[in-house]
Amino acid sequence: MPNISNIIIDEACQSVEPESIIPIVFNPSCTSYVLVGDPQQLPATVLSKFSTEHNYTQSLMERMLKANFPKIMVSRSKRY
Repeated sequence: MPNISNIIIDEACQSVEPESIIPIVFNPSCTSYVLVGDPQQLPATVLSKFSTEHNYTQSLMERMLKANFPKIMVSRSKRY
C-alpha cells in the first residue's frame, strides 16, 4: 500500500466513527487528516441494533466537535 500523507473525508458527518478511522489505521504515515462536512445536515445512518446499543451511532467529526478540537467554519458558500 502506498504511503498517503494527506487524507480528506468529505461528508464526514454522515459516516460512523469506524469508517472514518480506517484510513488512519492503514496509513500510519498520514500527517494531515481533514474532515469536511456540515454538522447541521444528515447524521450518520446506523441500522444495526447492536451498534446503537454500543454507542456507534455518531460520526468521528461529531465526537471531535463535542471535544472542542480545532475547526474552521465556512461562512459563505458559492455555487456555480
